Amino acid sequence: MKTKDLDYFCALVENRNYTMVAQQFLVSQPAITQAIQRLEREFDAKLVVQDRVHQQTKITRLGLLLYKNAKLIMHQINVTHREIDNAKQVKIKFGLPPILGRICFPKVAGELLQKGLLQQLDIIENGSNQLIKDLENGDVDIALLASTLPIQNDKLDAIQLDTRPFSIVVSPASALANLKQVSFQELAEQKFISLTEKYIHHRAFMNYCSYADVKPAIIYRTPDISWIKGLIAANLGVAFLVKDVINEHDGLICLEITDHILDAFNISLVMRAGYIPSDLEMEVINCLLKLKVVHK
Repeated sequence: MKTKDLDYFCALVENRNYTMVAQQFLVSQPAITQAIQRLEREFDAKLVVQDRVHQQTKITRLGLLLYKNAKLIMHQINVTHREIDNAKQVKIKFGLPPILGRICFPKVAGELLQKGLLQQLDIIENGSNQLIKDLENGDVDIALLASTLPIQNDKLDAIQLDTRPFSIVVSPASALANLKQVSFQELAEQKFISLTEKYIHHRAFMNYCSYADVKPAIIYRTPDISWIKGLIAANLGVAFLVKDVINEHDGLICLEITDHILDAFNISLVMRAGYIPSDLEMEVINCLLKLKVVHK
């Protein structure tokens, strides 16, 4: 069976038109017809029926079953191509969200540099949500990811390294600055400066709001944490951030959140399920595993 036949078949299911499929792949219409016939012989099943009366191309139930599985097969073939292409390269496709690049990657960067591994990383910087898609598609092979809950995904193998709390970050000039703790009920009238939706903070923030049944105003969204810190320092609003992005030089105050929900800033080392790391990648993985924190 030719994999190209599956490509043609999937396109026919989606377009229901032999001519359009032939044009899409720059082949003749008989080539598409022959591909469908080969698949029907392979599976000993009628996959496509031509309704001459209504001039329609209909896909049988057996054809739809093949289509569902063919999409999975073609996706896996494409991922395999990317994995093999990546393996031919010296560089390691490594996904790293910006926040993790600030708060935990520097702890192992020195060792990676000393061992000559840092230079071998092709770092793809993006939000965790996008990096999960990149991992599944084979565009990234290894990643540090953040998630509001421990990662449970049949397509991925994840090792949880640490869990960090979220905090409410305020200016020393804020009316909240003298507090040590705060509940989301107390934040209902506050103006929030928020990270964009590519960060997991957005989902966790919405979950906290839902738990407390409040809808605080979000007056500004930005992907730039430094910009958020500057706006908070000017006392233009408060922010919901993982505590570790705030350091002593920022001059900001972190308040503990008293609402008890499961959402936290979970840090994990993630690969595709069944991915076989190279020796070089295993060295990188072993360095990253040193970020694992044992909570007692």
